[in-house]
Amino acid sequence: MDAWLRRVMYHGEQVDRLEAHKKNSRLYFSERKEDNKYIKDALQGDDQHPSAEFRYKEYRMMTAVSVPAFDRKLFESSNQTEVRADLLGVAGIDVPISDFIKHTMPYSIGVNGYVFIVTNNGYILTHPDHRPVHGGVLKSNYNSVDLSEVEFADEERDPRDPSPDILELREAMVNHSRTHLQVRLKFHFDEMRRVDSELKDIYIAPLNGTPFSIAMVLPTEYGHAWLKVADEFKMFRQAGAKPTHFFNSDRWRIHPDWDYCAYFHENYLVFDSPEARVLHFVGRASDTNWEWRERWRNPANEVHDRCDKPHIDFSDYYCDRELMQLLVFDARLSLPYFKATKWEPKNRDEQDLARKYNVSLRFISMQSGLTRWQLVHDRAAEGSPSSSSPPPPEWGDSNNRAIEEPWYVGAVLQHQINNYSFYFSLPPNADKQTPSKLTVTATHAVFHLDESKYVPASVLGYVIPHATLQRRFENVTAKACKTCLPCSSEELNCYLLDSNGYVLASKSTLDTGRFFGEIEGAVLAEMVSAGLFTARHMYDYQAQCSKETPIDSAAGILSTPLNQLRWLWHWTVGRLSWMLLQSELGSVLGSEAGDWLSDLWRGGLAGAGGTPRRRVKRKKRPEEDEGEVFPRKPPKGATKTEYFPCERKAVLYRLEQEKMRDGNFRLPPPVCSRAYSARAVPYSNMLLVVTNPMSINTCFNKLLASSSVIEYNVTEPCQKMNLNDLPRRRLGGCYNQHPKEKYIRKCGNAATLVINIAAVMGCFSILFLLPKLIG
Repeated sequence: MDAWLRRVMYHGEQVDRLEAHKKNSRLYFSERKEDNKYIKDALQGDDQHPSAEFRYKEYRMMTAVSVPAFDRKLFESSNQTEVRADLLGVAGIDVPISDFIKHTMPYSIGVNGYVFIVTNNGYILTHPDHRPVHGGVLKSNYNSVDLSEVEFADEERDPRDPSPDILELREAMVNHSRTHLQVRLKFHFDEMRRVDSELKDIYIAPLNGTPFSIAMVLPTEYGHAWLKVADEFKMFRQAGAKPTHFFNSDRWRIHPDWDYCAYFHENYLVFDSPEARVLHFVGRASDTNWEWRERWRNPANEVHDRCDKPHIDFSDYYCDRELMQLLVFDARLSLPYFKATKWEPKNRDEQDLARKYNVSLRFISMQSGLTRWQLVHDRAAEGSPSSSSPPPPEWGDSNNRAIEEPWYVGAVLQHQINNYSFYFSLPPNADKQTPSKLTVTATHAVFHLDESKYVPASVLGYVIPHATLQRRFENVTAKACKTCLPCSSEELNCYLLDSNGYVLASKSTLDTGRFFGEIEGAVLAEMVSAGLFTARHMYDYQAQCSKETPIDSAAGILSTPLNQLRWLWHWTVGRLSWMLLQSELGSVLGSEAGDWLSDLWRGGLAGAGGTPRRRVKRKKRPEEDEGEVFPRKPPKGATKTEYFPCERKAVLYRLEQEKMRDGNFRLPPPVCSRAYSARAVPYSNMLLVVTNPMSINTCFNKLLASSSVIEYNVTEPCQKMNLNDLPRRRLGGCYNQHPKEKYIRKCGNAATLVINIAAVMGCFSILFLLPKLIG
């Protein structure tokens, strides 16, 4: 409704009122809406000026763990011991799903590895591709996403047709099996804009005492090892120093979702940022009386009663020892290269290279989740636009997820193709960003080799203004051979593509960030047929579609007895007034009364004495010239957006760089496209494609990388019926009887039916006597 009000309120006063209402309404959620939709945190203030502001976060997913509670006491009566069947209730606790994820230690699993948990029904409890919330609203089917809807083998299959390997994986997890599988999986990243595939090792194990099974997915090539360092804090304690000086700069960030160290009671000490909290514990861990404490403590070696729980003081804390040591290790290694505020070249070659590409920022992201960045002197090349300036220091605030960042994932995948190459990428929605502020990220993965173990350790990168890349592209393509035409010619169109078919640079800056299939779909189709690109279908069974529905006030009124009486009164008065006006009662009462009734019927245009009334016209306000301030009903055409579950598919493309190791690829003559040529850019994931726009021998074809709705031949949600045929497992330990049930003599009477004789006789009396009294 507020969108419609915004449309009809043109003057500034009403717009300001609406904006104020929308801002203040966040503080007046109903309790039910607040509990089910948002989590409200009060922002910290000082003692004298407490903060009245709040911030709203997304849902906190939980899983309920419950057991029945019986009265197991033995009662003695008449020298006999009796057993009662008293069910006291159900005892349960809600466990956050995030606690399961933190148990898996993502830093030790590494890049492109992950862990997921599946229930006995095949539904995922946690998975990296599980998206239960859309736009702040919980999806209707968030708790019934099947494993076969998020895992895909590297095969081209129809929708709702899972691969046998995925079905085998699902069955093993449903049956609580302990096994190992090796499957080539395809996956998407960068907001479903890019696709790749890898051979994965999947280790499956049951979670004892629960209906869940856990699976750990690791890349076969490099996922079986991770960096483990020595006790960094012990080394500094022996030296009488603290490692806090490794974090003196403000241009570093850590992964916001990883548990490094924290206090059990968040209000004990409140920190401005995760970095401030980690720095606090780095200083504490360097003390001689420091004690490492785990978040989940195992009291197996201690003697406790079953109902006892560990005592937690208000100042108690917990730390991930291995992660903290790895963080200090990474900080110590990276500080010498990122100590200064701005980068200074060591020699003339470095200076010339930075000037040639107008590098504005360099950074490093490491396995511990630490990300450092450093500004480069803005020594722009001659002729570069004056608007190219270094990114702000807050670059790390939006690039702080380390091994989960798309440029990190892409760099590691690119390293498997060529370990000397760089991975170039544009941010999402680059085609909609301001060209002067657009940047290109170039990253390179660094692997550590120890005997036969091969593990990614970090990713180095540079941020380059897109204008510089565009200028370099134009300069290089302008230098053609003596018998060749340059790209500046009208007879040629040149495109610089990344490994997923997105345009990094071209003759027209309007093509930057667009998918190449939207521009030259026929050419891309020919390259797919030739094997230069591979098309992979990805399905999104958790998608949300939207539709515009007209705004209509169809709200009803609760029909209470008082409303019924009110309607009856209005109807009676209306009918009596109508009968009075239509009868000759006015003539009987007198002429003055008749004139008064006539005037009343005509709408009060004349007074009781027959003198015409003067209608007072209200002065119209200036803001009402363009429309009403509060119209009685929404104007025609006003709509609202509604979301509903749907299923979508997307065809994503991947460059087969293995076929172009020497830079060339023998392309067959085009069948239904313009004449084109393709050549790989050395030591990168880029491809130069040159087409002939003057060629008329082409088929119009437009290929899109964006997703589209899957159209089924059945009515939704009948396409999910095949899920009913997949195996499921009944919960173990559930019984509907007990061997000692026959000894129970005293049972509860909650389900006993009691007949009230007085009530029955009263009903019969009313049924038989009431008709006689009425008759």
